[in-house]
Amino acid sequence: MQLKSIYRACVICAFAFSPFAVAEPVQTAPKLPSLLVNLGPTQAVIASANGQIFPLVGVQPDQTVQVTVQYPPDQALQTVQATPLDGGTISFPPGGTTINANGTITFAFTATHDPGLNQVSLQQGSVELGVEFWVFDNSDPENNPPTVQPITTGGQPL
Repeated sequence: MQLKSIYRACVICAFAFSPFAVAEPVQTAPKLPSLLVNLGPTQAVIASANGQIFPLVGVQPDQTVQVTVQYPPDQALQTVQATPLDGGTISFPPGGTTINANGTITFAFTATHDPGLNQVSLQQGSVELGVEFWVFDNSDPENNPPTVQPITTGGQPL
């Protein structure tokens, strides 16, 4: 009976100290920035960057949208330079060109009047992110490429 107890104790120790019992640290993929575009009181687009470019977001001519970019937490409190590349305008709230402690930066973007691509460059040090908007061609909808489908928020803020 005592030999069985010793045998069990040895087996338990062997498993406890075997290479199988050592847990390797879990490798996680780096977190990609995400994007929230409020298109109005009941619609928004949520997307993740594919590399350094966010998916194409459709907007109406002259529409102003609120854009929030969620950066990885280690990039908080860094400055971002935002530049509209194809027209349109960007406005930041006071102090808004710095990624806040939660890792987000928010700005308003007003699209051009003419249909087509409106790109925004978000430059942070040596890293650049691209936010792409497509101003819809309402007179000829066949000219519009596929864009991210908005979700309905039910009037609730996201």
